[in-house]
Amino acid sequence: MPMLLDTEQLLGMMKLIKNPISVHAGDDATVLYANDYMLAVWGKDSSIIGKPLEVGLPEMKGQPFREMFATSFREGKTYTGTETPADLELQGKLDTYYFDFSYQPVRNSNGEIIAVMNSAIDVTERVKHRQTLDKAKLDALVLEKEQAINEQLVADKLELESQVLLRAREAVENAQQFKRLVEQAPVAIAVFRTEELFVDIANESILKIWGKDSSAIGLPLYKAMPELDGQPFIGILKNVIVSGKPYFGKESKAFVMHRGVLTEGYYNFICQPLKNPDGTISSVLQMVTDVTAQVVARLEVQRTKEMMDMAIDAANLGSWRIDPETKNLEYNDALARMYGYSGDTPMTFDQAISQVTEEHKTRLLLEIDKALDMGGLYDVTFEQRRFDSDEIIWLKSFGKVNLHENGQPVFTGFVMDVTEAKKDEQRKHDFISIVSHELKTPLTSLNGYLQLLQRMSKKSEDLQTGRIADSAVRQLKRMNEMVNGFLDLSRLEAGKLILEMVTFDFEKLVNEMIAEAELVDSSHRFELLNCDSVHITGDRLKIASVISNLLSNAAKYSPGSDLVTISCDKIGDQIHFSVSDSGIGIAPEHIDNLFDRFYRVNSSGQVSGFGIGLYLSKEVITRHQGKIWVESRLGEGSTFHFSLPVI
Repeated sequence: MPMLLDTEQLLGMMKLIKNPISVHAGDDATVLYANDYMLAVWGKDSSIIGKPLEVGLPEMKGQPFREMFATSFREGKTYTGTETPADLELQGKLDTYYFDFSYQPVRNSNGEIIAVMNSAIDVTERVKHRQTLDKAKLDALVLEKEQAINEQLVADKLELESQVLLRAREAVENAQQFKRLVEQAPVAIAVFRTEELFVDIANESILKIWGKDSSAIGLPLYKAMPELDGQPFIGILKNVIVSGKPYFGKESKAFVMHRGVLTEGYYNFICQPLKNPDGTISSVLQMVTDVTAQVVARLEVQRTKEMMDMAIDAANLGSWRIDPETKNLEYNDALARMYGYSGDTPMTFDQAISQVTEEHKTRLLLEIDKALDMGGLYDVTFEQRRFDSDEIIWLKSFGKVNLHENGQPVFTGFVMDVTEAKKDEQRKHDFISIVSHELKTPLTSLNGYLQLLQRMSKKSEDLQTGRIADSAVRQLKRMNEMVNGFLDLSRLEAGKLILEMVTFDFEKLVNEMIAEAELVDSSHRFELLNCDSVHITGDRLKIASVISNLLSNAAKYSPGSDLVTISCDKIGDQIHFSVSDSGIGIAPEHIDNLFDRFYRVNSSGQVSGFGIGLYLSKEVITRHQGKIWVESRLGEGSTFHFSLPVI
């Protein structure tokens, strides 16, 4: 199925249409929408939106339009009219205008009438021009009758030759008057004579459309416009003369030579046969309207939609639309293929939800309800079974809730298959978990050997061996921290990171971590400026790992400074912990991403690591209902903070 356009795209399309369009509802024909062209026709601005028709346009009272709107809204009746008069007040002047119009009821997916669309074409100039032509013909007839009466009064005094000359003079005068009317007409008009289609009359408007000057008058059309060869228009004009039947062309494509360039355009035109006094036809009148701009705009919208559909198909994206009230589901073919659905009837919302695994179903429904209640973006990844094979697949669904012009929400979006990405991620997690577990055993053994070596060096007073053993123990501790970090990451992303909640003295824990940091890194001084005595409830070991990580980072990223300062202050019902250094600092563009998984600031290889320490620290603090953040200036050092609730 092609993707349905959302409200913003529909309004955009309506604004591109250069015909007056408005939308109404209710017995009083309240104006719900009117494009700029309809507002111009009414002589109003956008303040008319939301008003009943006869309130916004009081001159409409006593005219039939409100009742036609009301009937169309109540009964679903379609009204159309051709050259229908309407009295409108423009710039303070009440005048009569003429329109070809259509009142078309608009229904929702349940078939209920929710509005009436009014599309109108202002044909006032056409009607007034025809009235002018009719008046000219009537004047000519009146004049002819008057002349006949005069001729009758002097018939006895005039000879037959005088009568013939008089009538000839009258015919010439009528022809000249008609020619003046055509030349002064505000629309493009031409008159062609005989089947050779000599250009008898052509006003400035039609010469401009043709891209010609007055030298074209008097020539056969095929000579005046040789570019028409192979196009249907000369044949159409000849057929009107032969058949005596008028021809109407709508948005006909024509190629016309303008300044030496063959130019494509679109035109509405009328070909009207002109009868001689004896009833024969030897001439045809053509009226032309250039509609190139509106046709090109409509085609551009159509091409844009086609390109969008092609892009969606190429990206293998499934598109969907959910009616928030009825939960009616609409979708494209790509989504059906993704879901493995090939039923005889369209898939329903409930059917789609039934395929979601129980582990994800509740969360998915909550996210949908949240998007409908609060509006805005919707983005969720979930697991479900295919209809055809019962295979488990992972899908990422994202979309947006917008308000329709009638005030109702419209929920649309896309879905993509992320099964392979999920499998790759799981393989990575499995690999990290396995490797981390396998490393634990040799590291534990190595730690035992090094501790034995430390004791032996002390006993033998071998200072050099002791220093080497101490350095090896420090490096082993760092490796253990990395391995533990990978294990915690694996547990966290598998949903198996469990907090062992106990109540403990936070000040005591801070002092223990500072003592351990001084033992591991003798090149830096760790100075505790202040620490209020408080008790908190949490996982003591995991909070200890956060403090240890921040102290270790402060030392690692300040190679040119030996001082790291620590403080912990009770502020309200929170304990605020901070670690400051005077090291290399962090550029502003890295601050927002610093706590992301595997994110590392490029430090030209100065500091090793995998970019998981701060990510795990953030997860631990967040799971304790706390916050963690950083303040830093490049080249001037950094301060890392976290806060936790106290008991």
